[in-house]
Amino acid sequence: MLKNNAQKIKIYMFYCCVMMFTFSLSSSMYSSLAPYIINHYGTSLTESSLFTISSSIGTLLVNIIIMRIGDRFNKGKMLAVLSLIMTCSLLLISSAPVMALYLVVNCINGMVGYWMDNLTTAYVSDLYGEDRGRYIGILYTLFAVAGAVAPTFNTIVLGNLGMQWCGSYRIVGFFMMITAVSYLGIILLMGTPDVRIEESEQINEGKITVMELARNRNMLALILSGITMAFYGYFSSMLPTYFSFTEPETYTLALRNFILTCYTVGQMISRFLYIPLAKLINPIRYLRIQSLICSLSSLVCIIVNKPVIWMVLMFISGILSGSSFTMTTVLTCDEYPNNSSSASAARGFASGIAFLLATPIMNIIADNTTFFIAMVIPIFFGLLTFFIYRYVYVEKK
Repeated sequence: MLKNNAQKIKIYMFYCCVMMFTFSLSSSMYSSLAPYIINHYGTSLTESSLFTISSSIGTLLVNIIIMRIGDRFNKGKMLAVLSLIMTCSLLLISSAPVMALYLVVNCINGMVGYWMDNLTTAYVSDLYGEDRGRYIGILYTLFAVAGAVAPTFNTIVLGNLGMQWCGSYRIVGFFMMITAVSYLGIILLMGTPDVRIEESEQINEGKITVMELARNRNMLALILSGITMAFYGYFSSMLPTYFSFTEPETYTLALRNFILTCYTVGQMISRFLYIPLAKLINPIRYLRIQSLICSLSSLVCIIVNKPVIWMVLMFISGILSGSSFTMTTVLTCDEYPNNSSSASAARGFASGIAFLLATPIMNIIADNTTFFIAMVIPIFFGLLTFFIYRYVYVEKK
């Protein structure tokens, strides 16, 4: 029986990987498809911001739902429902005749997609118990790979296959349909596997409240770090704009892209390395070192402002930070192994609100002071993350 359950776990892990990859691919396609979608609906650049806002609103709304009921259903069966809904939303996006319908379906897709992201992670945590770190690492490595593949996928669909932008969503939608139907068949034939959560962890299953999460000192630290890291994320996301506004002659388009590529490659290496090294790494100690070094590296980059310094330190920052989200997810699941979905949603909600606020706030600062000051403020939030991990989070013995 144990062998059969172990085989079941491997099969369900495979489907979690496929769903995570598909979700990441579908959510990453928009950036390179945006010009085609804007042209299709005839919107202005200002109006086109509704495309991303609608998805973000869906993400924030579903976090509230997950915090309430995320752990009250069988996660394996719930994934089947979500995969079917996501199939419908992707196919509807590909055929939405008017912008209003696109926005509504895009909001629903944002809700379902984030819930799938949250649930696959929580389910893998349940399936592997104390070994969750390595397997959650696999999920987020696939997430990063899908994000990197998305632009090339769109190029093949639009260029080689000669399809319109909706073809990308349609292809991914049909792939998700195949995944959903086969996954549903697996559930009917095999049933869901037994999870590997220790008996000492079997508390408050599906009944955790927001107030209880806030009273947990470590969970509070993880939520606060989600807010500070959302603001720190402004630094890397606005680098191309910063370079083009300050020294466009030195930092050409090719050089700007190369610096960002150094950072992205570093993150990919980090996620691949985390899989075999997960058991050897203490997450909270690593996050303390990572947040401190990355913040100081960013400060050095912006003060020295030499291309070679940017390349080297951004690559190092990418290697150090690539697995940081995976580790915070592992720590969250460690705090609430039987309420991992709800706990992750609480951190995700805080990060989502902060992410929506960060860009307009920093842009206002850049407009009214200098772009340099606007780029220094996120570094302050990065250093604040270190102090949260160091003095708020209590390391378990």
